[in-house]
Amino acid sequence: MDDFFISYNKADKHWAEGLGNWLDRAMFSTILQEQDFVAGSNFVSQMHGALKSAQRLILVLSPDYLSSKFAESEWTAAFVSDPTNMKSTLIPVRVRDCQPDGLLKPIVYIDLINLSPEQAHQKFISEIKAAIKGKRKTRSDNPSPEEQARTSNVNQSIAGDNNVQVAGDYHHYAKPTKPKIIVTPPPGAVSTSELKQIDSWIESLAESTINKPRSTAFGMWRNRFKYRFKLTRSEQLLSVQMPEVEAWYRQQLAIQKRGWKTKAPDEWRKARYAAIHMAMQQMGVNKLAYYVQLSARLKMKKPFTTTTTLTKKDLERVYIMVLSDARG
Repeated sequence: MDDFFISYNKADKHWAEGLGNWLDRAMFSTILQEQDFVAGSNFVSQMHGALKSAQRLILVLSPDYLSSKFAESEWTAAFVSDPTNMKSTLIPVRVRDCQPDGLLKPIVYIDLINLSPEQAHQKFISEIKAAIKGKRKTRSDNPSPEEQARTSNVNQSIAGDNNVQVAGDYHHYAKPTKPKIIVTPPPGAVSTSELKQIDSWIESLAESTINKPRSTAFGMWRNRFKYRFKLTRSEQLLSVQMPEVEAWYRQQLAIQKRGWKTKAPDEWRKARYAAIHMAMQQMGVNKLAYYVQLSARLKMKKPFTTTTTLTKKDLERVYIMVLSDARG
């Protein structure tokens, strides 16, 4: 399931996209109409599926949103499954001055009005994490004054014309030494070859990411992988979890490419070519002989010798069959 479906009015499109980007950077998965509902799809059917597959609904609150009947149908559908909102199924986020009433009135919203972009970003992600956990950080989580005093050696004194002078180990206080983390792999941890396979999956996701440098995309997907499986290092993963990792990879690849066929046809083709060639390498098949076999199985009018000559429809058919063969 996806973590969040973002419900918004078109007047607040820029806010919805901004919230989606912040959630993406915090390694949450989202469904956003502008990005995930492609031309030619059934809007009502897509909306129905999105509401069922998302764990929580973010409401981008504004006067336009509260007066929209279509937006009302979205959040009331989610309200039925959690009428007391004990599971934080509905998370309202106020981006413009408005006052929710009726069923929305008692639900506490995240207020981002009159905040700088940095303040809004920090508050939004902090409140989202608190909503998921069901609580904010308690006072006991904060260091006591005595503990703070032990971790720094900073003294202040006033002299001369009342200027404050700071003495002590200020450099150490400002830039504390980062402890080295040593993680011992648990019994049954993944092997070197399995780690290489994970790297190849992450590489595939990075190469299929549009509008991001490859190194940035690779780091993003590496962090998402570790977050998904609650790892500090990849070596902590258990070998028995490899099928689950592969399922995650294929799911993310499918989500990532949603809409490419229409929005970025060249990138869509490149991604299909790469996936087909990777699957064929795993199977160890002869390219030309395998293409002839595929042509016959798909009942094409004539055999193809390269995927670059295929129409969109035939390329998709070949892609589906090759991945099916690779899975066995």
